[in-house]
Amino acid sequence: MSPQDPWWSPVRLAKTAVSVTGGASLGGTGTIAGSVNLHPSGTQAGTLNFVDGTPGTLALSDPTTTDTVLTIGGAAGNSSPLDFEVGASADRILVALVKF
Repeated sequence: MSPQDPWWSPVRLAKTAVSVTGGASLGGTGTIAGSVNLHPSGTQAGTLNFVDGTPGTLALSDPTTTDTVLTIGGAAGNSSPLDFEVGASADRILVALVKF
């Protein structure tokens, strides 16, 4: 898979750290029980990309309340894009405090 191709779930990952580096994308449906980190890398950033023509939910969870489940971007001015659909094919991210 090239960095321009998104990594699409559906997946169910337990106790997993997922890093999305500059130029790469994460999208789709499923559950990640751990952390997702969108790393900026130079002029490119990791992206959450849910644009596929169908509604979908990506659930992020961690049983430990002090853990961070989603980190977006880095230093000021170094952001990470979030691409969603709206309307009838709306996407969403669900952040939950549960064990999977």
